[in-house]
Amino acid sequence: MGENTDAEESETGEERTGDRRLSESLPSRPIGEQVLDAVPEVVIVFDPGGHAVWWNDRTMEVTGYGNAELAEGDPLSMIADNDPDRLLERFRTAAAEGRSVPVEVDLTTADGERLPYEFVGARLPNADGEAVGIVVTGRNIADRRARRELERQNERLDEFASVVSHDLRGPLSVAQGYISLAREDRDSDELEKAADAVERMGDLIDDLLTLARDGEAVGETTPVDLGDAARRAWDGLGAVGRFEVDSSPTVEADPSRLRELLENLFRNSVEHGAPADGSEELDEAVERCGTDGTGESSTDGSEVTVRVGALPGGNGFYVEDDGRGIPEADREQVFESGYSTSEDGTGFGLAIVRTIAEAHDWSVELTESDSGGARFEFVTGRA
Repeated sequence: MGENTDAEESETGEERTGDRRLSESLPSRPIGEQVLDAVPEVVIVFDPGGHAVWWNDRTMEVTGYGNAELAEGDPLSMIADNDPDRLLERFRTAAAEGRSVPVEVDLTTADGERLPYEFVGARLPNADGEAVGIVVTGRNIADRRARRELERQNERLDEFASVVSHDLRGPLSVAQGYISLAREDRDSDELEKAADAVERMGDLIDDLLTLARDGEAVGETTPVDLGDAARRAWDGLGAVGRFEVDSSPTVEADPSRLRELLENLFRNSVEHGAPADGSEELDEAVERCGTDGTGESSTDGSEVTVRVGALPGGNGFYVEDDGRGIPEADREQVFESGYSTSEDGTGFGLAIVRTIAEAHDWSVELTESDSGGARFEFVTGRA
């Protein structure tokens, strides 16, 4: 390529050297250079000898190298220091064969930062169709790499879930069977404790599988009436305590995962939020409580009351109870996996709640209800 020694000023006022202008053998399209300066990708043009003869403004913005530095040095070596000669040869071969070959490299900036980039080289013809160089474009693929890493993590979690499901449930079922047989012959407090421990292990496995397999994924979302969804979730627990719907906003959500979120909140309220003078185990409360046919359970007033409704601003919903509440110092910890204030709790219920909320792009905050109980506020962003 013949050298063009003309100079012009860039939009930033910096003089463009002749090395940066396209050679006279290339199509003379000033508007094309303006377009290439405006694109978000790095663009570098190499002559047949492998020398960089032009680059766009984005190249300087991303790399942090000035025009003079790029003109005096080797741009490909500066930004792709892992074997630039091999990289350029791959581009040459692909261009000669009429192919575009993407290559992933770490682009190194002037201050030493390494950015994940994908470069593609293509044949550059002149007005007569003759190959006069190679144009290399590069785009940041940080988001793509992050998605790939997330997919790999999900695959590992799925493998873990399969191991848990197969390797732990088998022995657990055997232990449960032998305990049941032993209790038929001679029941005792020790066997009852063993049965409770096995049951709790089963609950732990269920919660771990929920976190591992479902993760932060949600299915197709649809407008859901919160009151109807909450009543179904409440009935699934056996209508323990008292349930009230203060207001029933419409929520854009995955119906099955919303129900899972509500069930975990309701179970948390019943198991941990019952008033101090009337607390009891979930199973005992389920056996004793019934419904009055209105969607609310009839109780003697000693159980917790759970209420759902819309936030004052109309941009979300809340679930609250009138139980003992959660100390302010512990309110962030309760969302951590494995955290529980009960010996029988798995510590995964509220972690699942937060995971489901974040999967919907909702925020969740734990505060105190007017009666002193726990209040979970979900901001969905839809007023």
